[in-house]
Amino acid sequence: MCMSIKGTEKEFLFSLFLKTRPNILENTLNVKLEAGDILLEKSHQGMKLDMYSIDKHTGSEIYVENLLLKSNEPHQKKVLQIVDSIQKGIVVYQALGFHRNHVKQLKNKIEDSRKDIILYLVKINPKVIEALDSLNKLHKLEVFRNLNLLDNVQNPIHVVAKYGNMPDKNAERTPPIRKQDSNFGTREDINHMLLSELRRNIPYFLSFQREKSNIETNRLLQFGGGLSGTTYFVTLESRRKLAFLELRFTNESEYLYPIFKEKEHQIRERIGESVVFDDNRNVIGVYFKPSKDIQDTINQIVEVFRKMIHFFSDYFFRMQRFESNLAVS
Repeated sequence: MCMSIKGTEKEFLFSLFLKTRPNILENTLNVKLEAGDILLEKSHQGMKLDMYSIDKHTGSEIYVENLLLKSNEPHQKKVLQIVDSIQKGIVVYQALGFHRNHVKQLKNKIEDSRKDIILYLVKINPKVIEALDSLNKLHKLEVFRNLNLLDNVQNPIHVVAKYGNMPDKNAERTPPIRKQDSNFGTREDINHMLLSELRRNIPYFLSFQREKSNIETNRLLQFGGGLSGTTYFVTLESRRKLAFLELRFTNESEYLYPIFKEKEHQIRERIGESVVFDDNRNVIGVYFKPSKDIQDTINQIVEVFRKMIHFFSDYFFRMQRFESNLAVS
């Protein structure tokens, strides 16, 4: 699997840069945002939104599509779908440039819709590509702390066109239905609390920065381990009333399990004596009874996750980088 950050991954890093510096979008769009409320790759009616947030001043929902190329047909179609899917809000299409026919089509779409939608066409400074390419050369766990490479780009985005009407102030939104959990409140609350703490404490593991689908119903959260066929599964309370974190190896990566099994003693020294090796399932995990205080349980999970990322995912990323260098040479 190639280490190179291309296409959508590069756009994700640009989205992450904007999320961690909300003032850039605030100044560009004249809105009020909070970094913790900017969501990346949020599911929306069968689509993945590059960025989603809410303007604190007006209550307007903000939908952002990023493209590190000049406007093209696939992204044009997606922006049109976003406009079709909402009745009000702010739609932001960011690209390196816009074809005239695309601009005309979007302008007509907004004017003909008669919806309370503002569309911003925002041009991305092409110099961000060079900075993103520099990030590409780094170890994956080093990317987040080096996002400041993009800070060297003056005026990374600017509005080139604006169409539509201002949405109603403080428009009411129907709250999602949340599934009740036995001990900790709703399952959605539990998952959001855990995800929030993982992002706050281990922001450099980029899998945490993406939104999760069906977070309101899933008992288990899944995160890519850093190599194809490796996945972390985590829950604060399983059906067996246990909190656990597992690293699972599929058929694609099962050759790695015995390699780690041989390092069992070293892994227990680095992660903890409670590490369990399940040879039948090719799973390495840590299991414990959750505390009555949900924050204590989350703290334990976060600490174990940090250790597993630095042992396993660091290894996976180095494997990817080595394979990538071989492919180039």
